[in-house]
Amino acid sequence: MHERILYKLTQMWFLYLLLCKDKSVYTGIAKDVATRFKTHKAGRGGRYTRSHKPLQILYSEKFTTKSEALKRETEIKSWRRAEKFNLIKFGGSRE
Repeated sequence: MHERILYKLTQMWFLYLLLCKDKSVYTGIAKDVATRFKTHKAGRGGRYTRSHKPLQILYSEKFTTKSEALKRETEIKSWRRAEKFNLIKFGGSRE
């Protein structure tokens, strides 16, 4: 039982923002951002990044649960571009 709890605690989730070739910003979640980025670059990451080639990881945040990461992803996806770049530039608090 204790091993299972410890395993769950070490399984962090990340929200990430990618800059795409057309200067758009893609928002997603993953357990391993670097691996997910490579998957996106290879054209296997998602429909959006297949047609909007990702160039670089701009930002990431760490979460203890997938649910928290999904909530933050939904929040950020509703933002305008300028708000996303403010987050990248200045960081942000989670309320």
